[in-house]
Amino acid sequence: MSTEIKFRGKVIDIAWEKYVNKTYEAIIHPGAAAVVAYFTKSEEIILVKQYRTVVKKSLLEIPAGRLEKHEPPNVCAQRELLEETGYTANNINPLGYFFPTPGISTEIIHLFYTLDPILNSNYTIDYDEIEEVIKVKIDKSIEMILNGDITDSKTIIGILKFFFKIKGT
Repeated sequence: MSTEIKFRGKVIDIAWEKYVNKTYEAIIHPGAAAVVAYFTKSEEIILVKQYRTVVKKSLLEIPAGRLEKHEPPNVCAQRELLEETGYTANNINPLGYFFPTPGISTEIIHLFYTLDPILNSNYTIDYDEIEEVIKVKIDKSIEMILNGDITDSKTIIGILKFFFKIKGT
């Protein structure tokens, strides 16, 4: 197998990968981390609403972001939780990882959860990126997935993995 970079971007590179007798296009992505932030007493999770220019619509998502160079995924998850919601986590626990588009991209999304995040009242959210921060009952988030109100893959996978973890099935 050989790889030849054809385009270098700010976020991704695009390569031609030769394997056996075929050439494949590949998006080289640094990876990402996402976190399900859960309040145990109220049984709510934090979602952020943000406009996604590529799909031209606002999506409800769990806090997430791209890994910085050499940044551990759990550190990225904590950073993104604060940047997008104003909450901090005393504990970040792994929920696994997944490949969102393994046919065309190297991206890996690492999933985490935290229990009872703490609001940092000194932090100001950048509302250029985030439209709204909301809390939703975990059971309601499952309904929102099933009725199409939540359509982002990392959010669907993160919520479902966390839901089954806390429900014990």
